[in-house]
Amino acid sequence: MTCAYCKKDRTLTGEHLIPMSLIDMFPECDINVWPDKTFKSDKIVINDVCNVCNNGFLSDLDGYGGKLVNEYFLRTYEADDQLVLPYEHSILSRWLLKILFNNARSLKIDTTWFESNLKFLLGESSESDLEFSLFGGLAVDMTPLPEFFFDNLKLGVYFDPKIMKESILEYETPSKVSVNKRESESISINNLMHSAILRFGSGLFLVFLWDKDVNSAYKQGFERMMEIVYPYSLLNKELGEAALKRVTHAYNYHHYYLIDTSAGLNIADRTNAFLPFDVNPIQKRKEDSKEWDKHVDTVRENRALRRQREREKKRKNKQKNKQR
Repeated sequence: MTCAYCKKDRTLTGEHLIPMSLIDMFPECDINVWPDKTFKSDKIVINDVCNVCNNGFLSDLDGYGGKLVNEYFLRTYEADDQLVLPYEHSILSRWLLKILFNNARSLKIDTTWFESNLKFLLGESSESDLEFSLFGGLAVDMTPLPEFFFDNLKLGVYFDPKIMKESILEYETPSKVSVNKRESESISINNLMHSAILRFGSGLFLVFLWDKDVNSAYKQGFERMMEIVYPYSLLNKELGEAALKRVTHAYNYHHYYLIDTSAGLNIADRTNAFLPFDVNPIQKRKEDSKEWDKHVDTVRENRALRRQREREKKRKNKQKNKQR
């Protein structure tokens, strides 16, 4: 059978749509939603990747991504926190694009962009044949809802997120906030083949995949507009680090595929999650989540111990086989 990456006839293996290292990192996400069905996180794989690619360069990408998430996005952040994220653009982008390629094949989404950039994905070319733009931000829970309601949403991939043309909420009068009826409107983007958003813990990555006709000036203008109008930060190829800030509010934290404007973030914060203004919604959530947070800590510790025992058993078996 032909491998989806190297296009060679080799033994095919299962490639997890969400890397197994992340599933182990967030075992509380054992049951997940993708894209509108529930599934066991460690069971959803795509079986068209050869053992050479799966255990070679693609595994190295997962190793890099796992370390990045473990160091910066396993923890939670507060509303005004900023994270200066150091990154290797060539590796981070390949890792995210690899995950998107796997999910696109599984969802039967057109994979022309990825097929045109296989050499880049496999590290055989330093530049992609087709352009892409990469942005990052922090997912911060601003809701009063206990975390056990939606705690399985820490890992996810969505294609075609809605980039709101205007804020989700708007002021009806200076003293009253109403739901913005324009929320179904999204911005129009020329020469775009795909867009997607990926969430890993507190990290959100927004990806735009451009077609062959995109104008360099248009792409750069779009990237500047995104940083001015929206709270996401461009992960520039030349810089190697970016200051990430909160990109979610009380009304899109659990629907992070709704990309609200910076102005919309400000309006949403002023509503106090539609609770009385003498109630702190974040403090309420933290109080109501104490027992769940203890459960999450226990589940994570148990998963780490289990994996450690499995590695130790594998090491001992390997030694025994050598001695025979």
